Amino acid sequence: MHLFGKTSGPHLAHFHARHRGESVVLDWEVRNAPPLRWRVLRSTEGYADSAEPPGVNKQTLIMDGTETRCTDEGLAPSEGYFYTIFAENEQGIWQRQVE
Repeated sequence: MHLFGKTSGPHLAHFHARHRGESVVLDWEVRNAPPLRWRVLRSTEGYADSAEPPGVNKQTLIMDGTETRCTDEGLAPSEGYFYTIFAENEQGIWQRQVE
């Protein structure tokens, strides 16, 4: 996990993924940072290389906003899913944070 620099600056402190029946709950903690815009993408084929869906692995946009928690519902229990989380930096550039 990372954000834009060292732990003395903005950084991700914790990331959790919880599977609950037909849903997945993702949440993370950010320290030393102003509110940031986040994008969470899901795919059954691999991680996202870009914050713009659908991308090469047919990503679905799950969340776009400032919250550091999202729930992805209606999932097939027998399917495997890949989640990629991006944060938008001060210059408006999306950077991959967690996969």
